[in-house]
Amino acid sequence: MNDTPINLVTSDREDDKPAPGGDQPGFYRIRLRDTLPAGWSKWFYDFDMANSTDAEGRPVTTLSGYLPDQAALHGLLARIRDTGLQLLSVDLVENPNEVQLKPPFADKA
Repeated sequence: MNDTPINLVTSDREDDKPAPGGDQPGFYRIRLRDTLPAGWSKWFYDFDMANSTDAEGRPVTTLSGYLPDQAALHGLLARIRDTGLQLLSVDLVENPNEVQLKPPFADKA
């Protein structure tokens, strides 16, 4: 059983264009180990939250939303660090309209 993060920063870009720069907005999907209560969404810039499990049945929370720039991303990552939660991945999503967001805690019904 290996809990090391799989990827820290990835992009689903298929072209050679650079990812949004420091002053560019972007849509991010951030995966964390553990299940977070719905109330934590406000602490994480009102990102959409979805709880699920990975292939091994371990809890995962996915945060998804827009950030105005890289400074905001670093601020969000600092909040995650301060909680002591394990960061699994940070993904810049090229086409956020194609992202299928589950209603928060849909799998807990």
